[in-house]
Amino acid sequence: DAVLNARITGRGDVTRNPLDYELTTIASYNTAIKQRDARPTEVAFSSMVAQRDARPTREEYNLVVQQRDARPTLGEVKDARLGSVVLQPDREDNSVKIRFSIEETDDFRNWTPRGVTNELTMPLEAGKKFYRFALEDD
Repeated sequence: DAVLNARITGRGDVTRNPLDYELTTIASYNTAIKQRDARPTEVAFSSMVAQRDARPTREEYNLVVQQRDARPTLGEVKDARLGSVVLQPDREDNSVKIRFSIEETDDFRNWTPRGVTNELTMPLEAGKKFYRFALEDD
């Protein structure tokens, strides 16, 4: 028992005060302390792991990109029909404002505005994405 206690006590003395036994230098000791202090705390490490785990996986990212690429772009929709006009809805009241004027001609080359601008605010129904306007001849 005495030998065992002496070993334990001696080991404790050496590990508590390595400089007393010239087992290390001040520079080495300070380097080890800096390295230890540079490591993240358990809380910081847990936060980093949580942030990493919250990121989408490669498969989830690829699925979102695939869904995005499958939708038509504004340019594709705009160019879908020659002479078409794309109107952006007012997001606040979910409506679109249509303004048009009527012009007249007697030679199909020179058009003259009649001086009246017509305006119509049309509420959009939920879920509707495309509308077209047709003129009726009565």
